[in-house]
Amino acid sequence: MCDTIALEQEFSLIAQFLEIEKVRFGNRLVIQAAMDESVRGCRIAPLLLQPLVENAVGHGIAGLVDGGTLRIQADRAGNMLHITVENPVDPGNRTKAGTGMGLDNVRLRLRGLYGTEGRMDVTEGGHRFIVALSFPLEVPQPVPVASP
Repeated sequence: MCDTIALEQEFSLIAQFLEIEKVRFGNRLVIQAAMDESVRGCRIAPLLLQPLVENAVGHGIAGLVDGGTLRIQADRAGNMLHITVENPVDPGNRTKAGTGMGLDNVRLRLRGLYGTEGRMDVTEGGHRFIVALSFPLEVPQPVPVASP
């Protein structure tokens, strides 16, 4: 089984990164993070959300003169954990468009951990960029292989 950390630890790591970004962006970066109490202890792959948050700041808020609000939400529905990272973008300013490597890496990690049960949906419309993750609350245990 891969190493995991509690979701609240992942949020704490993200908060540390965002503290540094607040120094750079000042009041141009507003952060709204919410985590349902029932998911605080859920185990996730470490640094799964970091590239999404970095992209939200670097490719979204950094390109806006007035900055914007980064929203991170985590909650559950049944046995599924749902995490959303949402940020404003300037659709006319694609000069700092990335290669998609961060999104691809998160997608591959989800697939490797959860197979078809892990999803990442990306929505870009108007002035918003939204990445929604959905995966089982627990990382599946590897099935032991019987030795001959």
